[in-house]
Amino acid sequence: MNSDLLSLLHRECMNFMQVGQYEESLQILEQIRSSGFRHPAFLLDLILCCHKLRQRDRLVEYITEATLLCEHNGSQLDFLGEELQKMSLYKHALEVFRKMRSCRTDAEKAVGGAREAALHLRLSAIEDAQEALDYAESFSGSYPEVRSARAMWWMRCDPRQALPILTELAQAHPQIPFTFTAAHGHHLAHVQDQLGHYDDAFASLCRAKLLEVRHDPKIQAFQSQRTSWRAWHRDSLQFRREDACRWRNECPPSQDHAFLLGHPRSGTTLLEQVLDAHHELCSIEETNLYSLCIDAQLMAEHSSSAVTLPFSAYVHQLPENQMAIRRQNYLHHLQREQPQDPRIKVWLDKNPGLSVSVPRIAKTMPHSRLIYAQRDPRDVCISSFFQWCDRTPWSSHWLSLEDTVHQCLFTHDIWQQTKPLLEQDWMEVRYEDMIDDLESWGRKTTEFLGLEWQAQQIDHKQRAAEKVVKSPTHLAVRKDLYRHSIARWKNYEKWLQPFHDTFRPMLRDRGYES
Repeated sequence: MNSDLLSLLHRECMNFMQVGQYEESLQILEQIRSSGFRHPAFLLDLILCCHKLRQRDRLVEYITEATLLCEHNGSQLDFLGEELQKMSLYKHALEVFRKMRSCRTDAEKAVGGAREAALHLRLSAIEDAQEALDYAESFSGSYPEVRSARAMWWMRCDPRQALPILTELAQAHPQIPFTFTAAHGHHLAHVQDQLGHYDDAFASLCRAKLLEVRHDPKIQAFQSQRTSWRAWHRDSLQFRREDACRWRNECPPSQDHAFLLGHPRSGTTLLEQVLDAHHELCSIEETNLYSLCIDAQLMAEHSSSAVTLPFSAYVHQLPENQMAIRRQNYLHHLQREQPQDPRIKVWLDKNPGLSVSVPRIAKTMPHSRLIYAQRDPRDVCISSFFQWCDRTPWSSHWLSLEDTVHQCLFTHDIWQQTKPLLEQDWMEVRYEDMIDDLESWGRKTTEFLGLEWQAQQIDHKQRAAEKVVKSPTHLAVRKDLYRHSIARWKNYEKWLQPFHDTFRPMLRDRGYES
């Protein structure tokens, strides 16, 4: 296969993958593979498609092939393991990292051991993490990756011991990727916060975020698009309650789907563990399936159509038979994320990122129940500002406290303006109320979804231990409920003071004292 044809087919494949059409992508990729083409990045595309399509046998085949192709090449094995980890294929990622023990250099062996240790810690396999870390340090304890793994270990066991290592790793160095340094700046801030060093924690965050702003081209792109991004979401509010009623009446009744929404850091992960422990409910956590299968498809159709209507008006006037195709495609992909269980009656899409999309949901998913998590917005903003994560149009707001507050207000306003227009069922749950009485609010939300409370739901820690929690808050939900996350904002009150007037309407609407 010549390079021009290969490039053409690969572009076509990527276009299909961007809109969630993995069956079509897989066909093209296997056509390329049949020509004899082999490359780790190409095999990763095959792995991703098989993972999304739940084709386990072929998934394992391609992971094995990719591992053999990268064998003895430490940098390629490292890349492969990291990409598998991003797909939440943790078992396979661990196997790949362990292969690095067969590499030639001490550096490769040390890095592989450090990657193993960090991932074992992610999975709370403490003894395995200790073994891998001891192995890595037997070759060199000075490599940044090994130092990082040791810091992560101490963060779990004794945060004070992590402090000097993180202080060192949070210092910018020309030969160290800025993302590595920024990540450890955030980790350092978390430890300083735990130890009550609040001024130091805030300073560490600001230094880390400045690195991202200076060096990540994505950030400038997201910031330049922010006004249009918000206008695009706000424009979806241009409908009336009568419209929502008509859309719901036109759509065949269904009670088997719900969304768990709310600004990130509002308690959605805790509530999800309680609900997902129910034997008749399956929660799918923080995927982009709705965006791929519905929003992206509608945007593509709108841009290629001859209509002059704005996007929101175009969506609002679409006939139900066309919307049903997109809806069923989304539900099909959502239900394929987990093994089929005949007991399942409700599919829950837990996705805080869709909280600003709720006006469109009135049209696209008019029978879906909505659970909306609320929390003191001052705590939401501080918790979000502390969060280290991949930068998206949403999380790029968390690079300054001012932008964090304004995004919180924008999300709040979208929900407040949408609520009176909704015809579908919705309920609000306050984080502080869950901390005070988790069982009571777990019961209320379970019954809201049309299910009866089950005794095992109260043990949120057990459920979190049984599954892979994708949220950045995965460690917190494995612990006992704690109240120190309530009113945490008071430790940073002097930095929040300039936004006192901005918070006032949010506090009033949510029933918090200003």
